[in-house]
Amino acid sequence: MKIKLNGETVEVLNDSTVSAFAEQVKLDKNKVVIELNGQLLRKTLWDSSVLKDGDSIVAVVFVGGG
Repeated sequence: MKIKLNGETVEVLNDSTVSAFAEQVKLDKNKVVIELNGQLLRKTLWDSSVLKDGDSIVAVVFVGGG
């Protein structure tokens, strides 16, 4: 199935959770915030949130610096 990640279409396996998708695209769970369909998604819900065709994810990765 297809979803949008930061505006770009990507393929994901059917019944993928947000957590599995984050691993698939190599997002560091400790350094990313995910918005699913316009709603900020708590990390405690990543394992139980199943993606559907056409969903939209915005992933914001925190980068340290100084």
